[in-house]
Amino acid sequence: MNFKTFMVIPAALLLTACGGGDGGVSEFSAPENTPVAKVFESGCAKCHGSDGGGKMAGMMYKMEPGGRTAEELSALILSGQKGMPAFPKLSEAQRLALAKHVIKLRK
Repeated sequence: MNFKTFMVIPAALLLTACGGGDGGVSEFSAPENTPVAKVFESGCAKCHGSDGGGKMAGMMYKMEPGGRTAEELSALILSGQKGMPAFPKLSEAQRLALAKHVIKLRK
């Protein structure tokens, strides 16, 4: 097995596990009283890592709030973006709490 094949297979498996490159809509939901850290761990960490630094040594799906406000990140969580699914089954309060959690994680 050559090096390219060796690297492509884990990357393809990771993309598949994280919803692929087309975004889509996640069926993930959590009860309203679930602590935000638990929502993040259950719904976000499989792609973004437990610290938001990404998987595979931070090379994929690293969270970079990029100066966005919590409200802007909450909207992104609702609608998704290229490579990240939308999370419409989370309440507005949960999305805002997640956005604030991401900002805190990535400081």
